[in-house]
Amino acid sequence: MTKIKDYCYNCSRDTNCSVLAKEKNSIRNYSSGVESYDLLSILRCDGCDTLFVRRDLYDSTDIGTSEDYLFWDAQTFHWPSNPKFNFNEEHFLLAPKDDENLNKIKSIMQQVCIAISNEIHTLAAIGIRAIVEATYDALNLGNLRNLEKKIDALGEAGLITKIERETLHLLRLVGNSAAHEVWTPSYQDITNLYKVAQRLVEKSLLDKFIQINLAEKAKLAADRIGKK
Repeated sequence: MTKIKDYCYNCSRDTNCSVLAKEKNSIRNYSSGVESYDLLSILRCDGCDTLFVRRDLYDSTDIGTSEDYLFWDAQTFHWPSNPKFNFNEEHFLLAPKDDENLNKIKSIMQQVCIAISNEIHTLAAIGIRAIVEATYDALNLGNLRNLEKKIDALGEAGLITKIERETLHLLRLVGNSAAHEVWTPSYQDITNLYKVAQRLVEKSLLDKFIQINLAEKAKLAADRIGKK
């Protein structure tokens, strides 16, 4: 049985998949010399046995003979498509409702989750970049304008690990046309980036409210015990 590597949304990673069936449909435009075809495959993840359909769409440019084509455009779709990426506001529930910085960050995070759910990955990456910058500004770590230096400052403050710092530096490639760097994040790329940004927000801005809440509960419990 044919095996290919593909991303399994159930396993949340690239896995070996078995190709259970496939069908190719092609259209040849003889006047323009351009051929297009779509390849439908039924795949089964070898890790969790999840079944899904993969569709590859190709367009080609004739480069000389009827048997020789240069494929210049390829798109891949999956069904079921990416699962809805829901915003988890659990950590925000104990935070002050009138904190402008937290409200701004929460709003950006909600918009990023919507972008990920709709597979607008470049827009989501720009939003994640905004989360990192807004978090840095809320922490008052210094008047830095460069994203690279802000990320490094967060690392030096112990708010992100070395690996998380390297991961967040990918955000500098988004929209960096001046450096002629082009990067289109995949679903796995963008969800990993979001999780790093989410941990940064929780660790640096929200965990203290959980600690305060636990301390208050402990004090109330101690008071009740003391009254008995």
